[in-house]
Amino acid sequence: MNVMVPQFAADRDMELRVEQFLTSRHVPGLRSLTIQADDGVVTLSGNVFTFYEKQLCNQCLRRVPGIKQLINTVDVTATDHEPSAALDDTVPLNSANYRNSA
Repeated sequence: MNVMVPQFAADRDMELRVEQFLTSRHVPGLRSLTIQADDGVVTLSGNVFTFYEKQLCNQCLRRVPGIKQLINTVDVTATDHEPSAALDDTVPLNSANYRNSA
């Protein structure tokens, strides 16, 4: 028997799985991000302190099953001792299904 799951429930399940995965990385900056899922397209938004944390989101979420596309709109909020946020689009992603948006 094939059971159909309403899209809202599937999207919410995806958001919870992404949230759990980011939380399990033990990087405090990743815990405060906003996650929205819509039919396998996951959008991350919010602020992190380093470009490393932004890229970590991309790398980690490639391992979450069911994500068709990741849109990372996370902003890097540089401090005096952190690299400039202007660097955040210099590293290309390997997969065409993932993109960074400024």
